[in-house]
Amino acid sequence: MKALLIDSNQKSYSYLTDLDNVFTIQFPPFSEWLSQDAIITTFIKDQIDSTEEIDLFIIPFSVTENYLEFSGLRLAHHIRLSSRYFKKPILFIGNLEPFSVYKLSPLSDILSTKSVYWTTPSKTDIEAFLMNFDFIELDNIDQYLSRVNISPPSNYESHHSIVNELALLQWSEFLQCDHEIPEVKENIQNSLYLKYIKALDQGSENRENKIYKIQGNSKILLIDDEAEKGWYQFYKSFLQSSPNIEFDFLSIDFKSLTQEEIISEANAKIEAFDPDVVLLDLRLCDKDFVTLPTTKPEELTGVQILKNIKRCNKGIQVIITTASNKAWNYQVTLKEGANGFVIKGEDSDAAQAIVKLLTTIQLGTEKARFLKPIYKVIKDSLKIWDNYKIPKRKNVEDQFHDSLWHTSTKMHVKDFFNNAFSTINNEQLEERFTISVILLYRIIEMVNEFFIIQSGDFRNKNIAYQFDQDGSSVPKIIYKNNMYSDRILNNGETLSSKEKCYAIYYKNTKSFDNGLFKDLHLLTEYRNNVAIHPEKRFKEESLEYLYENNFQRFKDLMDSYYSAVSKYLNSFN
Repeated sequence: MKALLIDSNQKSYSYLTDLDNVFTIQFPPFSEWLSQDAIITTFIKDQIDSTEEIDLFIIPFSVTENYLEFSGLRLAHHIRLSSRYFKKPILFIGNLEPFSVYKLSPLSDILSTKSVYWTTPSKTDIEAFLMNFDFIELDNIDQYLSRVNISPPSNYESHHSIVNELALLQWSEFLQCDHEIPEVKENIQNSLYLKYIKALDQGSENRENKIYKIQGNSKILLIDDEAEKGWYQFYKSFLQSSPNIEFDFLSIDFKSLTQEEIISEANAKIEAFDPDVVLLDLRLCDKDFVTLPTTKPEELTGVQILKNIKRCNKGIQVIITTASNKAWNYQVTLKEGANGFVIKGEDSDAAQAIVKLLTTIQLGTEKARFLKPIYKVIKDSLKIWDNYKIPKRKNVEDQFHDSLWHTSTKMHVKDFFNNAFSTINNEQLEERFTISVILLYRIIEMVNEFFIIQSGDFRNKNIAYQFDQDGSSVPKIIYKNNMYSDRILNNGETLSSKEKCYAIYYKNTKSFDNGLFKDLHLLTEYRNNVAIHPEKRFKEESLEYLYENNFQRFKDLMDSYYSAVSKYLNSFN
């Protein structure tokens, strides 16, 4: 048997060097500049790995001058978690019995694992132990892992930081891009806790030969205080198979900036880059890591940036990337408009995490492709509508309206426009696209009702239409020989909502707009032939069907519907 005795830097066990088949390596002193884990990892690599085959490790409870550090226990855990030595038996030596050590060190649970032994440090006891005891190697690492529990190191800023770093390495190894993060990789390889977690999750490292690709054109922005510590490189590698994706990150020194400055920098970056999808961390400055209730969830830097993004354009898809799975993360961020979550969990399976990341970003890019331009159209249109001084209605004769009809019309147009967008953005509503068209069309009807007076009865063929403001007759706009023209209505001739739109637009602009009139026609056709017929929803002609089966056609129709109503409203400017 070849036994390795790891002696302390004080050479406390030099009297054992003349034992047969025992050789000694002196453990180096700990340094205030390097972590204990880093020194132990280097020691194993540079000193132990260069020796001949080892059959048994002999380790004092402490290999440093500070006995109460129980640094020998830490060293033993590192040896157990190494791929080369994890099977080798370990003999601890010390004056304290294992029962006493259990009370003094959280790392003492290794003493209760298989293939670990103890004896006093006397030369006679050790010699007898080596001569008479039958040491058994460990069968597999699970026999060790099932009996120990290694806690996070105290030198990390937070549990959030540990999970963040571990997820980064696990995901990067799965994508085989871990060479892009050498500093993080070295830190993980040193840390006892992260070695332990990695060993627990060792089954997720075998990746399939699969290409992860985001379909379509999109601009993705990463806002994460750990971006330049490896996450930017990870996402860059993750997206390298998606040539139509433009990827960027917020490159600032998060540690040196206040919360207000970080938010300001983020806002400027969002405005300049104009992203479709934002991957957003919630904790971005020191203030965010203060425990609740000192810092409330809604006060986190990431939540503040989320609010600003949604004020800018609600169609931008914000995916929260967080190392916390606490319920308030979901509650607060969903309330503010978050569109998805990617949890960087220490116990997550890397393969499942990568697939979840892919599907979440893919869904975000698809939604942004139609929601972002629609919201911009709505926002620009409502800005014009807000500035429009809608006149008072001159003729108020029915029981449903009063002298404040103009005020309610202006307010209801805004409400219906915003509600139409909220509806298409509500994934809990199966018929959200068709219902949004009904809400959208109601805007047209409200405006028509306000500006056009309808009198008489079509049954008696004495129906008539006049513009409220000047009492002039409403013309009929006709399409013939690829062009529009107007003519006087025949007695009793009726006008549809679409034709009223044409007439009002012509009244406002003294022009015909072929593109607008075509889009208003398509909107009317969908409303009349599909939207108000529940049995036709989800059929081939429905927006719901097109969204799943012909996304480009769906997007084109939604763009034309919202643009038509917007342009119609803008004619009142």
